[in-house]
Amino acid sequence: MSSDVLDLAIVCVNAAEKFIEKDPRFEIVGVCVENSDIFITKSGVTPKKIGVTQNKKYQEQIVKDRFGNKCEIVPMLGRALPYALENNLVDGVVLDVTKGWMLNGVKDKISVNRDYVTYVLLVRNDFKKNPVYKKFITAYEKSVKELESEDVLLEELKGYVNISITERGLAQWRRWNINLVPIIPQTNLVN
Repeated sequence: MSSDVLDLAIVCVNAAEKFIEKDPRFEIVGVCVENSDIFITKSGVTPKKIGVTQNKKYQEQIVKDRFGNKCEIVPMLGRALPYALENNLVDGVVLDVTKGWMLNGVKDKISVNRDYVTYVLLVRNDFKKNPVYKKFITAYEKSVKELESEDVLLEELKGYVNISITERGLAQWRRWNINLVPIIPQTNLVN
């Protein structure tokens, strides 16, 4: 991402924090998505090694919260996670639901006792005064509201992940507790 051409972006919380370290003209305005990652594990196996995307510290925290110190966390490139799972290099992985939906394995939600911030809105400070920003927020809020309808969500998911999602798949999405969040200015996004 180039900060000279970027006005705003929806990115994972760790990427947003790193971006702000390099360019303090930006800030995290609010949470966009919670719990959009899922666990995918081998059937019948208690995980001893879980793969996570490198530099996604919140994923490491998710594994620690679920499995404690009994499970080794294996950071790697995000694109390597499916390969590592399929080739038994790890017993499970944490992946964004859109990347893990079609993988073989037992899929489970990451949220048990709490919600995890997975995506935030990163905005350049001076852009918040631009009328286009206000239009974006209005359109975003409208979209979040529309996606509360299961029919709308089902159709949008089918188009987004380019797979055939049934009502059963939508029920699974709900069980995973994935939340699309209206933009509410946040001051504390600690996971």
